[in-house]
Amino acid sequence: MGSAAVPRRLASTAFRSGPDVVEKLVRLVGLTPEEIEPMTKAQAIGRLNQFRAEQ
Repeated sequence: MGSAAVPRRLASTAFRSGPDVVEKLVRLVGLTPEEIEPMTKAQAIGRLNQFRAEQ
C-alpha cells in the first residue's frame, strides 16, 4: 500500500503543522486533503487523537 500524495498547493495551518500529521490523517483516518485543509493544527492533532482513542 503506497502513501497518499498530499497536494503541495494546500497551505493550511494543519498542513504546515507537519507532513506526518497530514499523512496519518489521510492514511489512517481516511480524510481527504480537502477535509484537512481548513483545519487548524490543534484540530488536526485532535482528530488524529480521536481516531486513536476509538481504536
